[in-house]
Amino acid sequence: MLQDDPALRVIHLTRDPRGMLNSWWKAAYPAEEKLIDANTMCKRILEDVEARQQLEIKYPNRVLGIRYEDLVSDPLRVARDVYGTLLGLPVPQAVLDGFDRSINANESNSYFGTMRRNSTETAYQWMTVLDAELQKQVTNLCS
Repeated sequence: MLQDDPALRVIHLTRDPRGMLNSWWKAAYPAEEKLIDANTMCKRILEDVEARQQLEIKYPNRVLGIRYEDLVSDPLRVARDVYGTLLGLPVPQAVLDGFDRSINANESNSYFGTMRRNSTETAYQWMTVLDAELQKQVTNLCS
């Protein structure tokens, strides 16, 4: 698609696999499947990142990698990266307002929703929720 449409831009959003897996596991995963999921997830993330890196080389300034943790902790910088670096445009105020409403909502709209009272807390919740041994195992699988 990038080859066929010179105006096309791609944003590749990634998240720390421990945070992603923690979210998955909170949705009622059997304990015995957790490390199987972690192994599969880590392989997929690595493949996706490698594919993105190849696209960045082949299509410079048209592919941008963004970490979820950066998006929620510094949305203004990420918006500037997307609009300034990727699109060559100023960030519209409506976009900034939308970010603010999503990551600093009065209340979260659901477990699977996009509105969060504190998105940074959500992004790093795995650090306090996952036990140390499981964190270590996932870290080793994804290293």
